Amino acid sequence: MIQQYTPEDMPDVIKFQILAFMRMEWPQGFIGRFRGRRFISRPEFHPRHFVIEDNGFVVGHAERISRTWEHNKIHYTVYGISGVFVYPDYRGEGYGKQLIQSITADIANQPDADLGMLWCETHLCEFYAQCGWQPMENTVTLLGDTESAAQVHDEEVLCMTFFSNHAKNHRPDFDHANIYFGWTTW
Repeated sequence: MIQQYTPEDMPDVIKFQILAFMRMEWPQGFIGRFRGRRFISRPEFHPRHFVIEDNGFVVGHAERISRTWEHNKIHYTVYGISGVFVYPDYRGEGYGKQLIQSITADIANQPDADLGMLWCETHLCEFYAQCGWQPMENTVTLLGDTESAAQVHDEEVLCMTFFSNHAKNHRPDFDHANIYFGWTTW
């Protein structure tokens, strides 16, 4: 069964198992100014954690995050998925898919959800596509402190879902487009 937590109500034993995995899988998020980091994700993204546990052990984790965002002078409420993992000893049993399907359904039920956005490695696009996320292979993500100083983020592929009619009506704005997301992806 999938448990949901806010950062405030997550038990420390769960939090530190998630952080331990993240430190090994994504060490770049724990160096420099983030050395000694004790948070899973940035609070301004309003995280909600989806966790599968087995007798106190974390099996897998994913988080739903959100922010307001503007593209082509049009405002959207964007929900995303980040921090997705399943511990190696539980892989291949469908837990990752359960997490993504659960978060996707949760986002679809948010009354303000316009868009869903996540970034993943190319080999994971098919996995996310099975859960309703469309790889935006011809869309370029730009990251930087300002839009004028942004650089192409080509380490990962953007996958999207269009939830609201507002977003669906503007779907063509995202094909073959450059999008500036800010200084970082989720």
